[in-house]
Amino acid sequence: ISNMVDFGGDTHEALIALCAALFSIVVYSVAASMFGIPTSESHSLIAGLSGAAIAIQNGVGGINMGEWIKVIYGLRRACYLIQRIASRSGLHKLEHAEEIGLGSRAYEMVSIDD
Repeated sequence: ISNMVDFGGDTHEALIALCAALFSIVVYSVAASMFGIPTSESHSLIAGLSGAAIAIQNGVGGINMGEWIKVIYGLRRACYLIQRIASRSGLHKLEHAEEIGLGSRAYEMVSIDD
């Protein structure tokens, strides 16, 4: 993360921008959780720091695009892994449980309120 952005030479401005970035992450995470939206705080941190660097540098000059490419590649890979895990979990577990006599895929809904 430290190589993703350049805040420039002014330490005071960089500290203010860093605090603003961290504050925005907290606000975003709380608001997203209130609406039940899943979040990635690490990606929020990267976005907040990048936004702060853009504000200080008055443009994208403070962004190291080579490092951003790594984040985008990681996000794409994570989506693939999530899809693969999801595709292998549900039905595969039910079939295996049925094979070893621990259940059946033919379930019936029953009321427990009675």
